[in-house]
Amino acid sequence: MEEKPEVRIRSSGLTPRAIIWGLVIGIILQATIYYMTMALGFSTDVSGLSALFAMLVVPIIGGKTNRYEINIVQTLASTTAAMAIPLATYYIVILQRGETVNTVMLIVLLLFAGLVGIVMNAILRKHYIHDTTLPFPIPTYVAEVVKKTDDRDKIQIRCLWIGIVIGIIFTLIQDGLGLVPGSIQLTKGLGLGINLVIGFTPLAMALGYIVGKPTGLYMLGGALFSGLVISPIATAVGWIPNPNTVPEGMSALTEFNLPLFLGITVAGTFAFLLRNIKQFNMKGKGSDAEVDPKTELPMKLTIIVGVASTVVVVLIMLFAFGTNPLSLLGSIIVGSIIIYIYTRIQAQTGMGVQSYLTFLAFIVTLVLIRDSLAALVTITIIGVIGALSGDTIADFKTGQLLGASPRAQYISQFIGFAPSVVTGVILVSIMVSQFGIATPEAPYPAAQIFYATAQAGTGTLSDLLDVTRLIVGSGVGLIMGLFSLPVPVIGVSLYLPMGIMMSGGLGCLIRMFVKKRWGDTAEQHGMNVSAGISIGAGIIITVFTYTLLFM
Repeated sequence: MEEKPEVRIRSSGLTPRAIIWGLVIGIILQATIYYMTMALGFSTDVSGLSALFAMLVVPIIGGKTNRYEINIVQTLASTTAAMAIPLATYYIVILQRGETVNTVMLIVLLLFAGLVGIVMNAILRKHYIHDTTLPFPIPTYVAEVVKKTDDRDKIQIRCLWIGIVIGIIFTLIQDGLGLVPGSIQLTKGLGLGINLVIGFTPLAMALGYIVGKPTGLYMLGGALFSGLVISPIATAVGWIPNPNTVPEGMSALTEFNLPLFLGITVAGTFAFLLRNIKQFNMKGKGSDAEVDPKTELPMKLTIIVGVASTVVVVLIMLFAFGTNPLSLLGSIIVGSIIIYIYTRIQAQTGMGVQSYLTFLAFIVTLVLIRDSLAALVTITIIGVIGALSGDTIADFKTGQLLGASPRAQYISQFIGFAPSVVTGVILVSIMVSQFGIATPEAPYPAAQIFYATAQAGTGTLSDLLDVTRLIVGSGVGLIMGLFSLPVPVIGVSLYLPMGIMMSGGLGCLIRMFVKKRWGDTAEQHGMNVSAGISIGAGIIITVFTYTLLFM
C-alpha cells in the first residue's frame, strides 16, 4: 500500500542555520560526488547522505531540530551537490579537448540554466508527485530517514559518527600519508595476462555496501570478467601488452575496453528504456489538492523566470559562439524531452541514467549545432537543467511525504544552486590541475562517451575507438538492457581500474555477510556506518581540494 503524505504543515523549516548547514553539507557532498563521478563513473544518491549528515550536525548550533528543518537542509545540500555530475561529465570534455571557455560567461550560463531546470519541474511538480504509478524509491527512503529526526535514534547517530571517523582516518592514512595501498595486485609476473587486483578504497567500499546486491555483484563480476577473461585473451592475441609485466599494459587494457564500455552503456540504456517503456505512465494522476494553500508555488512568477532565463541563455550563446537560436532551442527541447523521460525512470526504478540518455541529446545537438565547442557548451547547459530539474522533483516528493512546505523547498532550491555553480567551477579547475583528465587517477568514465563522440565529429574516431569492439559491446548491451540489467554499472566495471570495482564489490559482500550473520538491524547499522564513511571521505576530499587554492 502506498504511504500517504502528512496532512499538516507545522513549520517551513527555512531557518538561518538550515541555510548555513545546507550549503556547508552541499559543498562537502559536491566534492564527494564529483570525485565519485571522476573516479567511478557513477555515484550514490546524495539526498540520503545529506539528510543523515544534517541530523548529526544541525543540533550542534541552537539545539534541537525537527523534520522540517532537516528537510530544508537536505534540499539545500542536494541542490548544491547536484552540479557535480554535469560538470564532471559534460564540461570536462571541453577541457579534455583543449578548448577554453570564459569562466565568468560559463558561470552566468550555468546560473541561468539552473534556473530553467528548477522552473521546469516546479511547473510539473503536481504532475509528478501525485502520479500514483511512480513509487519514488529514493525520496521515500529519504523521507523515512528524515522522520527519525523526531526520535533522535542514538544508535543511528552513533553509527554515523563511527563511519565519519573511519572515513576521515582511513582516507588520511591512505591518500594523505600513503601508508595503506589502494590495491594489491595478486598476479604480477605470472606472464599470462591475468589481472587480479584486490582494492581497498574506502569510498568505493562504502558505495558498494550502500548499493548492495545486485549492483555490487555486477561491479565485482564485471571487474573479474575484464581481468580474468578479456585481459588474458587480449594479451595472448597480441592486442595489448601483458598488464602484469609491462607498465603500459594496464592503460592499454583500459583503452581496449573503452569501445566495449561505450557500446554496452549507451545501447543497453536505450534497450532498458524500450523494455520498460510501458511502465512509465506519461500522464500524471492523483489529486492536485495541496496541504495548505499558503504554501502554493508562485506559478506566474515561475513561468516568467523560466522564459526570461531561456532567453538569456539563447542570447549569450548567440553572441559568444554565434549559435543559431532556433538550433539551440531545438537542442534544449530535445534535451527537455529526454530529461522528462529519465526523471520518470528514476522516479519509477531509482536508477539514475542521466549521463547515458543525455548522449542522445548530444547526438542531436551535434547535428543541429555544427560547431563542436558550442555543442559541448550546449550539452553542459542541458546537463545542468537536467540535474537541477531531477533534484527538484525528488526533493518535492520527499517534502510531500513529510508534509513540508513546497514554497520553502522552492526557495531553498534557488538558494542552494547559485553558490554551487561557483564552487563547482572552482572544483573542476582544482581537480584537473591536480589529477589531469583521462588518467588512472581521473578516468572520467561517463565523460569518455561524449569525448569520443565529439572527436568522431572531427574525423578522429578511428584513433579512439575500435569499431568492431564497439559493435560487439552494443550487441551485448542491447541484450542486457532487454533483460533490465544495470548496464551502466556493467559497462563501467569493464572500463574502470579493477581495484576500484573490486572495492565496491567487497563492500557489497560485506553487506551480504552482515545481513546473513546478524540480520536486518545490523545491516541497517552498517548502512549508517557506510554513509558516515562516505561523508568522512568527502570531508577530507573537500578540505584537500580547496586547500590547494592557497598553496
